[in-house]
Amino acid sequence: MTDANRRLRPRRSVLYMPGANARAMEKSREIDCDTVIFDLEDAVAPDAKATARGQVAAAVGAGGFGHREVVVRVNGLDTPWGRDDVAAIAALPVDALLVPKIEAAEQVQAYAGLLAGTRAAGVPIWAMIETPRGVLGVERLLANSPRARSIGSCWTVCISTSRTLRASSASANRAATSASTARR
Repeated sequence: MTDANRRLRPRRSVLYMPGANARAMEKSREIDCDTVIFDLEDAVAPDAKATARGQVAAAVGAGGFGHREVVVRVNGLDTPWGRDDVAAIAALPVDALLVPKIEAAEQVQAYAGLLAGTRAAGVPIWAMIETPRGVLGVERLLANSPRARSIGSCWTVCISTSRTLRASSASANRAATSASTARR
């Protein structure tokens, strides 16, 4: 998918699939949605992380998702699984990497560094803003992230508060305002 098409692509429906559920991942090839997110983080128990990583790699590597955008949500780099997740995903034909609990541009840059020189180098990094520190720092995050500048106004910020919101914004103020409004 070209960068221009990626930026203009509507994402009306996004389906999260737990990476530990091979049957659900197989079924995701048939479900009419715009994006499939294979989750290796919260949807997978600690003792199933390695197995889930292998299942997601096999499913994504096999392809067959048609028009569906394929995204993988990895574990944080501060966990025992994060670096192995990124290494496995970096070799696959993914449309984006979804990263959890981002609070600073340096975290996004760390993921980008791990992807450098791999098949996934240059794929969008979707940052989930899930903590108060992340919400308060979203403007600084967008201003200081080379990845945010590289894909312009379509950089995606996933914000999780009491309910999950997703905001695509050229303005960090708009994203922060959306998060603030959702918390009220």
